[in-house]
Amino acid sequence: RVITKSSYDTSSRFLLNSIGADKFSVRRAKQKANLMYKFINNNLAPAYRCNYDFSNAKKKLMLPKPRTDYLKRSFSYSGAILWNNLPEEMRTSNSLGFFKRSSHRWFSDQCSHTANK
Repeated sequence: RVITKSSYDTSSRFLLNSIGADKFSVRRAKQKANLMYKFINNNLAPAYRCNYDFSNAKKKLMLPKPRTDYLKRSFSYSGAILWNNLPEEMRTSNSLGFFKRSSHRWFSDQCSHTANK
């Protein structure tokens, strides 16, 4: 509100839309997708997170069936779910720059589809 010189009762959603900022959940998902790309393609994952197994050449990850909500909320599980939901061309990308541009467009499209529902 200070940056846009808006009144105190202006909706934060309106302000974020007016300056073109993503919602926090979208920024977090983009960051998670970028980390997953780096972990998978650059072998940058810490030793305790190196248990990602590909089920095929499309770079889809095999997931264990979670027995607890704790596992469902963990980065290793939720990141793999997010990764598997990305389009194949993004998962098989050889360039981090291409991946970031593609993921930005993909998440923007996803947000616009959910906003229109």
